[in-house]
Amino acid sequence: MTIKSNTPASDRYRLIEDYLYLDGDTVRYKKDSLKHPNHSHRAGDEIKTSINGSGYRQVCFAGIQMFVHVVVFALHNKRMPLKNIDHINGNRLDNSPKNLREASRIANSRNQKTKCNSRSGIKNVLWNKQKK
Repeated sequence: MTIKSNTPASDRYRLIEDYLYLDGDTVRYKKDSLKHPNHSHRAGDEIKTSINGSGYRQVCFAGIQMFVHVVVFALHNKRMPLKNIDHINGNRLDNSPKNLREASRIANSRNQKTKCNSRSGIKNVLWNKQKK
């Protein structure tokens, strides 16, 4: 079954549950897939991921691309997230279930690190460049 990114969460969860399982902190394939020789995997293999431009791990399976932290959250909690997923320690590559929590967009943004180009050195403070 191939689904699009705008597919309802219940269908995405069912797809995740059918194809993948959580082994501790590692997401693994449930079934062999030998359809495409370049993308083949065996049951029990760790999922193949890539890191996107924003520093998050992604996985592509069954024709859809998803963030690994969403997949881990769904498998651990037996449902798709209703809000944003926050990495508690701020490390986008740490997708262990204990490091992931559901958070509102505002709460998630409070957990961001101070920007490297921040003039004030304080999180969420914007320097006003207006000339007087």
